[in-house]
Amino acid sequence: MAATRRLFRSFRFTDFDNNHFEICMNRESLGDISLSHVVFETKDLARGKKFYTEALGLKFVGELDNEHFFAFGNHQLLAVKQVDALSDRTKRHGRAVHVAFNVSQEDFDRMLELIPACGGANQGDFRSEDGLRAPGERSIYFSDPDTNKLQITALGKENWSLISDEEKWKRTEENREKLGRGLSRFDRGIKSNQ
Repeated sequence: MAATRRLFRSFRFTDFDNNHFEICMNRESLGDISLSHVVFETKDLARGKKFYTEALGLKFVGELDNEHFFAFGNHQLLAVKQVDALSDRTKRHGRAVHVAFNVSQEDFDRMLELIPACGGANQGDFRSEDGLRAPGERSIYFSDPDTNKLQITALGKENWSLISDEEKWKRTEENREKLGRGLSRFDRGIKSNQ
């Protein structure tokens, strides 16, 4: 339990879209502001723990209030909590909400094999198909065994994070046209809001 006592003080709140947040003062400083921890639901705690320790290589560090915590090398935490039934929010999991992790190129190869082997589902990388990944950058979106949406990215040598929205849409339209798909109604709605 001592490892999870790093969550020294915290308060929880819900935003106007009913997303749940918790702000923590952590015993080990992560900088001015950073992700402290994320909590996911699981219907099978043993399977959830196996997925996060084996597929993603996180270290189990203890339990607090029935939440089982796993640590990243930078002291950020992810937890799973046993539930009898997944909430509607977890079952819907679309809503463009996900948690993304940066990993090394070597870890990416290892995780690519372990994610499905440990009960996850690889959902591919639509951004790569749309031409929005820098040379050498690899990424996949995937779900854990309880349909929580996640992403791993192994960065390339170039940084494309500052490409303008206009350029991103131009590349997206060009690449989708090459694939004979075009923009979906969902994409057109997002684009019109830019």
